Amino acid sequence: MRLFTKNTKKWSRSLWADYLVILLGTLIYSFGIYGFTASNDIAPGGVTGISPMVHYLTGWVPIGVGIYVINIPLLIAGFALISRRFFFKTVFVLTVSTLFIDFLYPLFMPAYYGDKLMASAFGGVLMG
Repeated sequence: MRLFTKNTKKWSRSLWADYLVILLGTLIYSFGIYGFTASNDIAPGGVTGISPMVHYLTGWVPIGVGIYVINIPLLIAGFALISRRFFFKTVFVLTVSTLFIDFLYPLFMPAYYGDKLMASAFGGVLMG
């Protein structure tokens, strides 16, 4: 079974393997945000850090939704400048991470509320 082939089929095995690996990475990344950084009021860098700051200041914008909304201009630029495939993979990542950060992880995953240095270290490791 060849997973990584250059196949011209619309849904080839390599595309399914891409989405499976992307899903796994997104789940780990989302847990780093929910389980360590967001629960300890730590704002990481980039767009992922802007959204928790907006959440902490306003209290009504969920972190995952904020990440999604802030990324919309970047999505448009990616669609126009890079490729449609990149665009759809990025939309998939943003949708899955928003669902997990805001809706699914709060239901069944505990968050770490302890030492902020430890939380930032583990959050950084899980988020890359």
